[in-house]
Amino acid sequence: MAYKEKGPQQPRRAAIYGRQSKDNADGIDRQVRRCTALIEARGWTLVDTYVDDDTSASKPRGKGTRWAAMLADAEAGRVDLVVAVDLDRLLRSTRDLNTLIDAGLMTVTVDGEIDLSTADGEFRATMLAGIARFEVRRKGERQRRANEQMAERGQPIYRGRRFGYQHGNKKLDETEARLIREAYDAIMNGGSQSGVAREWTRIGARTERGGQWSAQRVNQVLRNPVYAGLGTYRGELTGVAGDWEAVFTEDEWRAFMAVTDKRRTGPRTGKAVASLLTGLARCGRCAAVGEDVTVVGGRNNRNTPTYRCSVHPHLARGRAPIDALVVETIVERLSRPDAVALVEDTERVERLREVRGEAAIVRARLDEIAVLFGDGDMTPAQFKAASNTAREKLTTLEAQQVALAGGNVLAGLVGAPDVRAAWDGLDIDRQRAIVARLLHVTINPTGPGNRRTFQPETIALVWRDGEDA
Repeated sequence: MAYKEKGPQQPRRAAIYGRQSKDNADGIDRQVRRCTALIEARGWTLVDTYVDDDTSASKPRGKGTRWAAMLADAEAGRVDLVVAVDLDRLLRSTRDLNTLIDAGLMTVTVDGEIDLSTADGEFRATMLAGIARFEVRRKGERQRRANEQMAERGQPIYRGRRFGYQHGNKKLDETEARLIREAYDAIMNGGSQSGVAREWTRIGARTERGGQWSAQRVNQVLRNPVYAGLGTYRGELTGVAGDWEAVFTEDEWRAFMAVTDKRRTGPRTGKAVASLLTGLARCGRCAAVGEDVTVVGGRNNRNTPTYRCSVHPHLARGRAPIDALVVETIVERLSRPDAVALVEDTERVERLREVRGEAAIVRARLDEIAVLFGDGDMTPAQFKAASNTAREKLTTLEAQQVALAGGNVLAGLVGAPDVRAAWDGLDIDRQRAIVARLLHVTINPTGPGNRRTFQPETIALVWRDGEDA
């Protein structure tokens, strides 16, 4: 039953709702123009325009969407009716239809009016919503079948442009791919995802959708097997090599996964460490009585950054001069000609290459076992025994890769034209990793005399090789 003129009781406060699945300003503009023309022809008052761009109506439109804002205005009595180009711009499920009915919103469409205040209008809208839902489900099933076929052929499934790739997700975007590779190296060498996110934000890099980077988003990129050229479907490896360019190798990706998984199983405080020596430097007073206690960062009653004993209230020293001493000591050591010996480890590199080769052979053996079993050349018992043996071997080799591929935190620092500038360019996580790699630091209480003057002799610095700094 079409809406009819009802004199003074006619609802006059109208809202326009526009929606489209893909970001296209022209499409939304056309919807708004057509709805505005209808409102003007009826003599209604346009209260507001609600647009959800790049939004599928088959998915929930919750808090923060313009759909939710429109419903809130209806509940507050500011809107009597909603105008859309057609019904599927508003809804494609009976769930959304019931939401409109519960909100008491009359729905008027440019291509055919529906009055939800009548039984006839509600019935017709329910039928249309059911048909729309059927079309969505059928389209989804076709899309899933198409995606499965693409995955089996090793083709990229992701429809948007993936960070690091050009449109089509086959050719690398060299600028973004370089950032991914540098981030991989930084984290393998002791850096952190949060440090990478800060650096990418600083240089103006943006996500595929133009947003800013977070540690979580960086983590999602670097742990995605797609960047190693590995095919995936619904979050699982397909075993099919992708037909796109890779940023790093499968072995590098597996090593990264193992290293970052290992870090994630360690103790977590819930917040980032902001000071250089927290948890690394020892309390000298505790050490004097045989206790092994580290310091933590804090502030004194004058709001000066300090290091204090993490257990007892018997030590508190100004942080800035201690950090400066440690940094100058490390920079001086890494500026020496013999510093390259701290980085070079040809034996480790060669062993890592051997372990990666052995792991590749074992993975190939697992594939061979699966084929033999599928062809009926192995019994279930033989398949289980052979695959278990191979997987145990692979687990051992992957553990060795973690130990060997953990990276060298000094890479890129030793041999730099300006070691101090290179140090200053590192994030706090990488700097702390370098301190942990090179030095034992013990903070002792100040000696007699003027305590306002920094006394470097009260900071014991010992290189990890046993020599005094």
